[in-house]
Amino acid sequence: MPNGQVEAITLVPESQLAREQAEGGNAVETPRSAASPMTIASLTNLAAVGLLTASWFLMTAVSIQPAFSESLEFTFWQLLGFLHAGHLSSPLDVRNNPGLYGFLALAALAGPLLPRLWKDKRALRGGLLPLAFMSVAAIAVRRATSNRYHRAE
Repeated sequence: MPNGQVEAITLVPESQLAREQAEGGNAVETPRSAASPMTIASLTNLAAVGLLTASWFLMTAVSIQPAFSESLEFTFWQLLGFLHAGHLSSPLDVRNNPGLYGFLALAALAGPLLPRLWKDKRALRGGLLPLAFMSVAAIAVRRATSNRYHRAE
């Protein structure tokens, strides 16, 4: 190309292109923008996991209104402590330890981030782990409270 003009075009077999890409050698690389769609999706997942974690610790999940008292409010994390302890304690109790349920909750929170670590289609199902865990925990709390009230009668 002495004059800056194309002299010839040659068809390159795909097997050669694949081999060059695997070697990381002569294959032509396309430039990537700073914010690729994969990066945006990862940041969105990370933000969603952060918001879900904050809501588990800070937002009221259950509010109980006794007959002649002010209402008791419990976060999801405190409900996990209730499941672990087996009794409903004060929401201000700082010794609220969710035990195994807390570990399972943190493992479920890692589910949406699983596709970043495991390059498989099935890893996308990890995004459903927090929802599945919350559903199972809600059923367990419901069962524990209904058993407690049925025994008292």
